Amino acid sequence: MIEDLVNLLKENKNSYIYIIGNGGSASTASHLSNDLFAKGYRAISLADNSSIITKIANDSGYEYIFKEQLEVFFSKGDILIAISASGNSPNLIKAVEYANTLGTTVAIVGFDGGKLSKICKLVIHIPTCKGNYETAEDLHLAVCHKISKGLVE
Repeated sequence: MIEDLVNLLKENKNSYIYIIGNGGSASTASHLSNDLFAKGYRAISLADNSSIITKIANDSGYEYIFKEQLEVFFSKGDILIAISASGNSPNLIKAVEYANTLGTTVAIVGFDGGKLSKICKLVIHIPTCKGNYETAEDLHLAVCHKISKGLVE
């Protein structure tokens, strides 16, 4: 599945790539956006703007922090990558449901894959013991580095 994502990114080099996650996965989203940007991709982590996130969380609710950003930024043909250990975060699910109407959605998930593994168009599932966030997050970062390495210029 990593190869499928690498090919998707190569085929859509001019599309915007939005990356989302919570907690440690937000850090991985930032890291992946940096690595993709360094290779010339239009990659943006939606977890990085605390002013926008806290505005949306305060005014609409935390479950909308990514969806409302996508409503402003996401266009037909763009790509959304959701990174999650559990695959069940409501804010990620709402964002994916929205993005599925316009572009391609990708999940990088752990545990049993959760709901994201059922609603994303492309899934990279690293099965891990439920509740073992550290292992899932470590493996997700390794997957992201493999993705970046696959985008050799």
